[in-house]
Amino acid sequence: MNLNKRSHTPSMPTVSTDPGDSLSAGARGSEAEAGSRIALVSEVKSEMEENPQAMVRLVSGLLRTISHDIRTPITTVRGFVKMMLDGRTGPISDTQRESLRMAFQGIDQLVKMGTSISDASGHIEKIHAEIVDVPALWQSVVEASRPQVLAKSVTIEDNIEGDRRSVCGDRQYLTNLLERLLACTISALEPDGKLCVHFRCRNEITLMLTIPGLPGAGALPVSDEELASAREIAFLHGGQVTTRQGKEGDTILMLVLPGYIE
Repeated sequence: MNLNKRSHTPSMPTVSTDPGDSLSAGARGSEAEAGSRIALVSEVKSEMEENPQAMVRLVSGLLRTISHDIRTPITTVRGFVKMMLDGRTGPISDTQRESLRMAFQGIDQLVKMGTSISDASGHIEKIHAEIVDVPALWQSVVEASRPQVLAKSVTIEDNIEGDRRSVCGDRQYLTNLLERLLACTISALEPDGKLCVHFRCRNEITLMLTIPGLPGAGALPVSDEELASAREIAFLHGGQVTTRQGKEGDTILMLVLPGYIE
């Protein structure tokens, strides 16, 4: 036994009564949390750059979870509302019955939404993801469709605004989407017509195809099947396809996709 060894009594931590110290500690904590978030985002971004397919699996799993979390409680609520409508919980007034009927219809829509989300997760897993420059892909689609463009003597004017041009998606799917949108607009144009193409490349990639002199989106000579297919591909990439009327009464076919932030 070593008698020369000094016994050590742990010292008590010093507690500061200065409010400024607490604020500084809080600020340091906030800075540390922010730094952790930035590090996590950088790590995820780095992994996505090396393996974009990882994001596809992440989104697919997230959609499955959301679908399950939506449908499970909603199905329970739906069952109770049905019991009330059937009179198994006691008599109800006509006003209550009408309110419950409207609630039941809304619940059915939510159940269908959950099913649609679940179906989408399965389709998303088929996507072979990579980083795609959308304006560059559009140019290649236009070039490949040159015979159809020349056949109607169509003039295409491109305008690209912004520098965030890329999305994370399936190149073949996106090519097919742009081909369908271009075919729709060419079919709507008169011979010697002009197609105005405007890309807005920011946090979202927005493609606006303006057809001058075609009043009203309803006048667009596009089959529901063609537009539905384009919308489905956009949906699988977190985007949407819409038609609207421009300020000059022209028709605008618009595609919006979430951009890849570099």
